Amino acid sequence: MNSSYKSVLRLCLALVMLHLLSGSTSSQAGELSKAEQTKQNRSLLKSAVRCIQHDSLESALRALDSLLAIDPDNPDAYYYKGLAHLHNGDTVLAIADLSTGTAVAPLASRNKLLLARLYLDRGNVNEAQTLIDEVLAIKPSEGEALYLRGLSLLAVQDTAAALNKLEQAIRTGLSKAQK
Repeated sequence: MNSSYKSVLRLCLALVMLHLLSGSTSSQAGELSKAEQTKQNRSLLKSAVRCIQHDSLESALRALDSLLAIDPDNPDAYYYKGLAHLHNGDTVLAIADLSTGTAVAPLASRNKLLLARLYLDRGNVNEAQTLIDEVLAIKPSEGEALYLRGLSLLAVQDTAAALNKLEQAIRTGLSKAQK
């Protein structure tokens, strides 16, 4: 292991341990001001993201579990927890966490899009299309949703409609790139 990796790993572990040792639980969260709770949530989320980026997945999961103990409705925590499980090769746990994130925050599209992608990979086209349609109902020009809708249409061999959605996805991406 190189020294940079070891330093990041130590930082991840230190942040998680500091939080665990501080005794912050959901019962103490009520004692924190809203600003302090938000700051703590952001800190745990940033720590978890850094840990995922450096493949310290167990540390990331501990930080995310700590965050969910404080804020059980945090859609970002479920997203990154699902992502950590995917990096760990556990699609079943990833789907479970992303499904929970979708249930607690139905308007958050990231969980739905990653979950739809996993469903498509597993051949669960109907479940994927339902999630994609929910995202497109909220954001009709969401490029990733249009792309996934195109893939789902290809899976059911509706080539003309698939090409239409994929072209829309490309146009959306190009217009965003030009801004």
